[in-house]
Amino acid sequence: MEQSFGTLVITVKKASLIHDTELMGKMDPFARIIIGKVEQKTTVKSKAGKVPEWNETFEFSAKNGDLIDFTIWDKEELMADDFVGGTKIVVNTDTMISKQETWSPIFYGTNNKDKGGEVLLELQYHPRDEKNILVSMLEGRKIELLHLQNNEKVLREEVTLLKDTVNQLKNENEELKAQFEQEKDMLIKSYEGQKQGLDQEKNNQLVLITEISALKESVRAEKATILQNEEKNQNIIKQLSSENEALKDLLKSQQNNENILREEVAQLKDTVNQLSKEKEDLKIQFQQEKDMLIKSYERQNEGSNQEKNNDLVFITEISVLKESVRALQAEKATILKNEEKSQINIKQLNAENEALKQLLKPKPITITPISPTHPKKREVEIWSFIIFAIYFVGSKIIK
Repeated sequence: MEQSFGTLVITVKKASLIHDTELMGKMDPFARIIIGKVEQKTTVKSKAGKVPEWNETFEFSAKNGDLIDFTIWDKEELMADDFVGGTKIVVNTDTMISKQETWSPIFYGTNNKDKGGEVLLELQYHPRDEKNILVSMLEGRKIELLHLQNNEKVLREEVTLLKDTVNQLKNENEELKAQFEQEKDMLIKSYEGQKQGLDQEKNNQLVLITEISALKESVRAEKATILQNEEKNQNIIKQLSSENEALKDLLKSQQNNENILREEVAQLKDTVNQLSKEKEDLKIQFQQEKDMLIKSYERQNEGSNQEKNNDLVFITEISVLKESVRALQAEKATILKNEEKSQINIKQLNAENEALKQLLKPKPITITPISPTHPKKREVEIWSFIIFAIYFVGSKIIK
């Protein structure tokens, strides 16, 4: 027996959701109900999040055994809507004849195994006969006809607007054509002027190419000259390097000579100091001998025997003095020879120092030579004269 259709009234009241598709912010949920080929949707509850409330009622033509496909979605503006969860309910006209209000679980994920929350639905089935079905179908057709008439009016208005738009576009097209012709004439004139400018520019480019070729040749010649100069500079640098090494060797040699001369000067200073000490010793010895001579001279009148003895002693002392004078004269000659050598060495050292000053300009070394009129030398000469005088006086007295 063929099952009869009735009216299934579904009221979507609210939902308590677990699955949240938004990482930040709140969801904008709405519900979608499909029975057969008929689909209806609730309004979108903006920012309702996990606890949306709709309280919206929908009517479907259904029969016993039909499947209610109920789903909840998160509305997206720029991308596809996100699936929150759903459930499927089989229409049972025997139980749904009376109003039923139940919390139905919804699921999501692979094979819809993950629970996404619950939805509160109110279901009631109203049976109807064939006459009511035909009447409802006719009413539906009337409604559809009214919709079509309204759509026709809207389309006519849109056609009128389109015609006005087309006329406006035609006028604009004519204006654009006229503007295009003007711009075309201007472009032709501009093109002719540019063509003349291009010809002139080509001529200028040919001149520039010629000048560039000449510059390239000049650059090549200059580059060759620079390479030659670089080779010359390299040779000069090598020569200067070798001269620099030679100067370094000369400087080392001069430094060694300078050190040697410094050592010789130090030795001469030591010799002078030694001679000064010997001179002091000779002074003391001479004073002692002088005192002895004076005492001996005073004792000449004390008796002949004593005088003879004293004469013998005096002669012995005079002999000693002669030997001392000879030794002093020998030392004096040695000192003079050493001084002459020192003068020669000092002059050579000063000449080498002047040459080094001209080459390297170092800090000059000041060496004070021992002049022939040096006080120490003069003092030695005076004492030598005194000894010689005493020796001469002593000889006269003895005679």
